[in-house]
Amino acid sequence: MPTKTTLFALLAVSLVACKGEEAAPPVEAQVSLPEVLPNLPLPPGGQMLAREGTGSALQIIMSTVSPADSVVAYYREVLALPPYRLINEATTNGMTAFFVEQDGPSMWVAVQGLEAGGTLVTIAGAKPRVLPSDSVRVLQTRPLEPGEVPGTPLN
Repeated sequence: MPTKTTLFALLAVSLVACKGEEAAPPVEAQVSLPEVLPNLPLPPGGQMLAREGTGSALQIIMSTVSPADSVVAYYREVLALPPYRLINEATTNGMTAFFVEQDGPSMWVAVQGLEAGGTLVTIAGAKPRVLPSDSVRVLQTRPLEPGEVPGTPLN
């Protein structure tokens, strides 16, 4: 009959053997271009530099020899026409960013002039997290009464 020490040693070896190497996380398939950017507005004279993506998002980086102000004007015109709906435009530190809706996923376009000349354009899209078939619960809100506010009252 095995001793307690022998049983303990067998148990320890079994636990180590069972643990083995941790399983690698599953590889996430890269999303396809038509899934997230079904209507891709390329910049005039654009040249592809990079394509990066995950399972739900994709980013395309392009360059063009056109100056940034003409590329921004081009996107203002194109993104104001169907199938696009230009929702927002913001300029910060020399970069102009557009947020666009369309039939399908939303899209972000960023235009930035390069010191050496020309322009860098980044276009990104992502699959929506909430699908139209999903149910969405709408919560009703009401104003809080003074006694309902948590915390210490200020004097």
